[in-house]
Formats: sequence, structure tokens, C-alpha cells
Amino acid sequence: GVELGRVFDRTFTRSGSRLRIPVGAFSKGEQKTVLLEVSARSMSEGAMPIATARLTYRDVTTGGHGGAEGTLAAKVVDQRDAASPLDGVVAARLQRTETATVLEEANTLFREGKVSEARHKLARVRVDLGSRAEAAKVSAPAPRRLAVDRDFADQSEKLAQAEEAFAPQASAAAAPTAGAPPAPPRPSGGGKKAVEAVNAYRR
Repeated sequence: GVELGRVFDRTFTRSGSRLRIPVGAFSKGEQKTVLLEVSARSMSEGAMPIATARLTYRDVTTGGHGGAEGTLAAKVVDQRDAASPLDGVVAARLQRTETATVLEEANTLFREGKVSEARHKLARVRVDLGSRAEAAKVSAPAPRRLAVDRDFADQSEKLAQAEEAFAPQASAAAAPTAGAPPAPPRPSGGGKKAVEAVNAYRR
């Protein structure tokens, strides 16, 4: 009764109902996420098993192998208003993907000469981040609220940096020398750096 909809921002292989998702190397204290969108059907209320997650790894300090395992279940209710809100940590993770996508789209618009449209797109999303951040903090587990707040703040900063990086380029493109054809806008280094930064931490 559980169907996979999407695996966010990661490569994976699939064999039947089993997914294998590499997460690369990571050090002590580092956090990485695996985010999936699934649909589930149930005819009765109560706990519904969704997935079993198994992590296997090689410890480079000892040369040994280790692992961990956990299960995920959803609580099925018969009324929509009885459902729990989206977890704030998940909301922040989803927003990272959207933020990176918007930055990429804005860079494309800029390269096409649509400077004001690119800046407007960035500004609109940055404004929306405020209300989304508040909702995410409320629904996040108490120990994770500060991290969620910082996550959204970092995304807002990346958007603002990219928006600012586009501004000088727009002025230069709008004022060509007399008799000369308008120069095409140059790709924004600041925007590209922001995309790379968000792409790195959205994983």
C-alpha cells in the first residue's frame, strides 16, 4: 500500500520495493538527509508501516563495518483536521530544494537578459520564507527549532546575496555606449555561488 513518488536530490537504484541510496562520506557530527515522497493507502485508522531504513557504512578509522536500522510508520486518522502538521525539519529540507531551484531559474533568466524578472523571482521567494520559517519552527521538535531557524535564515541570505549580485549587472546592461548594441548580461558569479552553496547543504 506504499508507493514511491520521488527521491529528492539524490541518486538511487531500485529493485522492487527496495531502494539503495548512497550518501557518500561523512565525518563525526555531520548530518545528511534522505528525503522521500511516498503515497500510502489504508482502510483503517492507526499506525501504518511505511518503511524500514538500514544504514551500512565502513569506518575508515578502524577499517571495520557498522550499521543501524530503524522503522517509520504513519498514524492514519479519519479526519483531515486531525492530521499532524508537516514536521518543521522536513519543511526546511523541502524548502532547501525549492530555494536551490529558484536560484538556478533566476540565473537562467539573467543569462536570457530578463534581469528584473530574475530579481523579482528571488525577492518574492525571500519574502515567503519568513512565514514558512515561522510555521516550520512551531512544528519542529523543540531540540531542532534553532537549527530550523538557522536553516531558513541561511536560505534567505543566499537569496539576498544572489539578488544583490544581479543588480550591478542590470545597470551595466541598461546603459550601453552610444551607437553600440546592448551587451548581453553576464552570468552572475554571486548567483552561481549561492546555487552551489544551497545545492551542497540540501543534501
